[in-house]
Amino acid sequence: IHFTPDDNASYVVSLTVTDGSNATGTATSETVTVTNVIPVVGAGANLDLAAGGTLTRTGSFVDPGADTWTGTVDYGDGGGSQALTLNPDKTFNLSHPYGAAGTFVVMVTVRDNDGDTGVGTFSARVVSPPSVLGPAQVNDGSTQRSMVKTLTVTFSTVVNLPTDSATAFELIGPTG
Repeated sequence: IHFTPDDNASYVVSLTVTDGSNATGTATSETVTVTNVIPVVGAGANLDLAAGGTLTRTGSFVDPGADTWTGTVDYGDGGGSQALTLNPDKTFNLSHPYGAAGTFVVMVTVRDNDGDTGVGTFSARVVSPPSVLGPAQVNDGSTQRSMVKTLTVTFSTVVNLPTDSATAFELIGPTG
Protein backbone atom coordinates (compact mmCIF):
# COMPACT_ATOMS: atom_id res chain seq x y z
CA ILE A 1 0.00 0.00 0.00
CA HIS A 2 1.39 3.36 -1.00
CA PHE A 3 -0.05 6.84 -0.60
CA THR A 4 1.61 10.12 -1.58
CA PRO A 5 -0.27 13.19 -0.36
CA ASP A 6 -0.44 16.31 -2.54
CA ASP A 7 0.27 18.66 0.34
CA ASN A 8 0.58 18.84 4.10
CA ALA A 9 -2.69 18.07 5.95
CA SER A 10 -4.36 15.38 8.06
CA TYR A 11 -5.59 12.33 6.16
CA VAL A 12 -7.88 9.55 7.43
CA VAL A 13 -6.62 6.16 6.30
CA SER A 14 -8.60 2.94 6.56
CA LEU A 15 -7.95 -0.49 5.11
CA THR A 16 -10.57 -2.93 3.83
CA VAL A 17 -9.53 -6.46 2.92
CA THR A 18 -11.63 -8.84 0.77
CA ASP A 19 -10.81 -12.55 0.57
CA GLY A 20 -11.61 -15.06 -2.20
CA SER A 21 -15.08 -15.75 -0.71
CA ASN A 22 -15.91 -12.02 -0.81
CA ALA A 23 -15.75 -11.78 2.96
CA THR A 24 -14.45 -8.36 4.03
CA GLY A 25 -12.78 -6.98 7.05
CA THR A 26 -12.03 -3.35 7.84
CA ALA A 27 -9.20 -2.19 10.07
CA THR A 28 -9.63 0.70 12.43
CA SER A 29 -9.22 4.06 10.69
CA GLU A 30 -6.12 6.03 11.52
CA THR A 31 -5.36 9.70 11.04
CA VAL A 32 -2.03 10.45 9.39
CA THR A 33 -0.68 13.98 9.69
CA VAL A 34 1.66 15.09 6.91
CA THR A 35 3.81 18.10 7.78
CA ASN A 36 5.18 20.72 5.42
CA VAL A 37 8.61 20.29 3.84
CA ILE A 38 10.90 23.33 3.85
CA PRO A 39 12.11 24.42 0.39
CA VAL A 40 15.73 23.46 -0.33
CA VAL A 41 17.53 26.18 -2.33
CA GLY A 42 20.45 25.46 -4.68
CA ALA A 43 22.11 28.81 -5.31
CA GLY A 44 25.41 27.42 -6.64
CA ALA A 45 29.07 27.39 -5.66
CA ASN A 46 31.34 30.32 -4.77
CA LEU A 47 32.72 32.24 -7.75
CA ASP A 48 35.26 34.86 -8.81
CA LEU A 49 34.27 37.85 -10.92
CA ALA A 50 36.14 40.88 -12.24
CA ALA A 51 35.11 44.28 -10.88
CA GLY A 52 32.72 45.91 -13.33
CA GLY A 53 31.44 42.49 -14.38
CA THR A 54 27.96 41.05 -13.97
CA LEU A 55 27.10 37.97 -11.94
CA THR A 56 24.85 35.77 -14.09
CA ARG A 57 23.66 32.41 -12.84
CA THR A 58 20.63 30.08 -12.77
CA GLY A 59 19.66 28.37 -9.53
CA SER A 60 16.84 26.10 -8.42
CA PHE A 61 14.85 24.92 -5.44
CA VAL A 62 13.08 21.71 -4.43
CA ASP A 63 9.79 21.53 -2.54
CA PRO A 64 7.56 18.46 -3.03
CA GLY A 65 4.39 20.13 -1.70
CA ALA A 66 1.61 21.63 -3.81
CA ASP A 67 2.63 25.05 -2.54
CA THR A 68 3.09 28.49 -4.00
CA TRP A 69 6.40 30.26 -3.46
CA THR A 70 7.95 33.70 -3.33
CA GLY A 71 11.63 34.50 -3.64
CA THR A 72 14.08 37.22 -2.67
CA VAL A 73 17.79 37.76 -3.27
CA ASP A 74 20.34 39.90 -1.43
CA TYR A 75 23.51 40.36 -3.47
CA GLY A 76 25.48 41.37 -0.36
CA ASP A 77 26.72 44.74 -1.60
CA GLY A 78 24.47 46.95 0.55
CA GLY A 79 21.50 47.08 -1.84
CA GLY A 80 19.36 44.93 0.48
CA SER A 81 16.87 42.22 -0.31
CA GLN A 82 14.89 42.42 -3.54
CA ALA A 83 12.14 40.37 -5.16
CA LEU A 84 13.25 37.36 -7.19
CA THR A 85 11.09 35.83 -9.92
CA LEU A 86 10.64 32.08 -9.46
CA ASN A 87 9.95 30.12 -12.64
CA PRO A 88 7.25 27.40 -12.87
CA ASP A 89 9.99 24.73 -13.16
CA LYS A 90 11.37 25.85 -9.74
CA THR A 91 14.38 27.69 -11.19
CA PHE A 92 15.43 31.32 -10.86
CA ASN A 93 17.87 33.60 -12.68
CA LEU A 94 20.40 35.79 -10.90
CA SER A 95 21.92 38.84 -12.59
CA HIS A 96 23.73 41.64 -10.77
CA PRO A 97 26.61 44.00 -11.65
CA TYR A 98 29.46 44.52 -9.18
CA GLY A 99 31.40 47.76 -9.54
CA ALA A 100 33.84 47.44 -6.64
CA ALA A 101 36.23 44.75 -5.47
CA GLY A 102 35.39 42.73 -2.35
CA THR A 103 33.81 39.50 -1.19
CA PHE A 104 30.02 39.52 -1.15
CA VAL A 105 27.71 36.85 0.31
CA VAL A 106 24.73 36.31 -2.01
CA MET A 107 21.64 35.00 -0.20
CA VAL A 108 18.64 33.53 -2.06
CA THR A 109 15.48 32.94 0.01
CA VAL A 110 12.43 30.90 -1.05
CA ARG A 111 9.30 30.99 1.13
CA ASP A 112 6.32 28.67 0.66
CA ASN A 113 2.69 29.55 1.34
CA ASP A 114 2.90 27.64 4.65
CA GLY A 115 5.45 30.20 5.88
CA ASP A 116 8.50 27.94 5.78
CA THR A 117 11.70 29.38 4.34
CA GLY A 118 14.69 27.84 2.61
CA VAL A 119 17.94 29.73 2.08
CA GLY A 120 20.89 29.17 -0.27
CA THR A 121 24.10 31.21 -0.16
CA PHE A 122 27.38 31.55 -1.99
CA SER A 123 30.25 34.06 -2.03
CA ALA A 124 31.06 36.26 -5.00
CA ARG A 125 34.69 37.35 -4.83
CA VAL A 126 35.00 40.45 -6.99
CA VAL A 127 38.59 41.30 -7.93
CA SER A 128 40.11 44.37 -9.53
CA PRO A 129 41.07 43.79 -13.14
CA PRO A 130 44.78 43.23 -13.69
CA SER A 131 46.80 46.35 -14.33
CA VAL A 132 48.08 46.99 -17.83
CA LEU A 133 51.65 48.22 -17.86
CA GLY A 134 53.04 50.59 -20.41
CA PRO A 135 56.20 49.78 -22.35
CA ALA A 136 59.15 48.77 -20.20
CA GLN A 137 62.70 49.46 -21.26
CA VAL A 138 65.56 47.00 -20.75
CA ASN A 139 68.89 48.74 -20.04
CA ASP A 140 69.00 51.93 -22.12
CA GLY A 141 66.62 50.66 -24.82
CA SER A 142 69.32 49.99 -27.39
CA THR A 143 69.39 46.74 -29.36
CA GLN A 144 70.79 43.92 -27.29
CA ARG A 145 73.17 41.34 -28.69
CA SER A 146 72.51 38.83 -25.95
CA MET A 147 69.33 37.19 -24.74
CA VAL A 148 67.70 38.50 -21.58
CA LYS A 149 67.28 35.46 -19.35
CA THR A 150 65.76 37.11 -16.30
CA LEU A 151 63.56 40.15 -15.99
CA THR A 152 62.29 41.36 -12.62
CA VAL A 153 59.18 43.51 -12.54
CA THR A 154 58.19 45.37 -9.39
CA PHE A 155 54.65 46.76 -9.00
CA SER A 156 53.99 49.94 -7.08
CA THR A 157 50.46 48.81 -6.15
CA VAL A 158 48.82 45.49 -5.26
CA VAL A 159 47.49 43.62 -8.30
CA ASN A 160 44.71 41.08 -7.64
CA LEU A 161 44.30 38.40 -10.28
CA PRO A 162 41.26 36.13 -10.59
CA THR A 163 41.98 32.54 -9.57
CA ASP A 164 40.84 31.36 -13.00
CA SER A 165 43.34 33.61 -14.78
CA ALA A 166 45.18 31.52 -17.37
CA THR A 167 47.84 34.13 -18.16
CA ALA A 168 49.16 36.34 -15.42
CA PHE A 169 51.64 38.33 -17.52
CA GLU A 170 52.51 38.65 -21.16
CA LEU A 171 55.78 40.01 -22.53
CA ILE A 172 55.63 41.39 -26.05
CA GLY A 173 58.74 42.20 -28.06
CA PRO A 174 59.12 45.17 -30.42
CA THR A 175 57.74 43.17 -33.32
CA GLY A 176 54.59 42.15 -31.41
